[in-house]
Amino acid sequence: MGLDEGMSRIKKMFLFTFALGILIALTSGTNAAPQTIVKVEPYQNVAGLDQQFTVNITITEVQNLFGLEVKVYWNTSILQLLDTDAMLGVESHPNGVLYGNVFADETNKSGEYRIYGASIGQQTPSFNGSGTIVRLSFNVTSTGSCELAVQATLYSKPPVGEPATQIDHSTQNGYYSPIYIHVSAPDVVVGESVNVSGYVIPPEGGVNVTILYRRLNEFNWLVLGNTRTGNQGNYTIEWKPREEGTYQIRAIAAIQNYQEESAISNVSVKPKSEFWWYIYLVIAIVSAIVIVILVLGARKLKARKAKKS
Repeated sequence: MGLDEGMSRIKKMFLFTFALGILIALTSGTNAAPQTIVKVEPYQNVAGLDQQFTVNITITEVQNLFGLEVKVYWNTSILQLLDTDAMLGVESHPNGVLYGNVFADETNKSGEYRIYGASIGQQTPSFNGSGTIVRLSFNVTSTGSCELAVQATLYSKPPVGEPATQIDHSTQNGYYSPIYIHVSAPDVVVGESVNVSGYVIPPEGGVNVTILYRRLNEFNWLVLGNTRTGNQGNYTIEWKPREEGTYQIRAIAAIQNYQEESAISNVSVKPKSEFWWYIYLVIAIVSAIVIVILVLGARKLKARKAKKS
């Protein structure tokens, strides 16, 4: 192998290894394949006394869905269910779920709504994709905050003569509160600024707002900072996380003499050097390959010269 040929191989190897390293760096933090989720949308619901809001119970990334049972729970001392709009049967509800003739049953009792639905007929196709199961409208009857908790059981279309099997999935609850909270960036690096902002209902200036935080799966909340609302009921505070990890952020405030809690927002904090660590690794690998190729090329060249002499 001549010196020019060796350098050509080094160049090709360098480009390949560098490209591979960049690919690893860019894809190392990507999420796994989408999973089926039954959730309350929107997650945060903000309203004042005697005001109404509407939520959707949705399903995402489901395959072979043929039947379902969904339950929603709330605190009846704070919220009153006003109306329901089931979205079963995509022929009549384009953004809904399930095909064909659908057997449906709804029950509504104190603090619990239940909907059951199933497609009918072996020739009816199963449902794949995402859609809305039901819309629920609530009225705020008292002060306080509460979860909108959802439970679900999903059934696949069974082969002829066999029972239906359950579909694996996760659920995500919703939350009602007269305090709205927002984080400017859900993914940051250590030391990067995060603006935590929001508003209170009814809009009122001079309300003391305390921002709390904790690491995911920890129990105790710590004080991140304190602020006051402006004339329109808005608040904001800046946070620069010092350590990596996944954090939960929430706001508390005394509204109309009642201590209220906002929903929870998550912030993922990553180390500054994560990307560059891969670059350094790639450089080290390439350097080692170059050294090995140069040494082998020099030995072969020396051996050829020795033969000629």
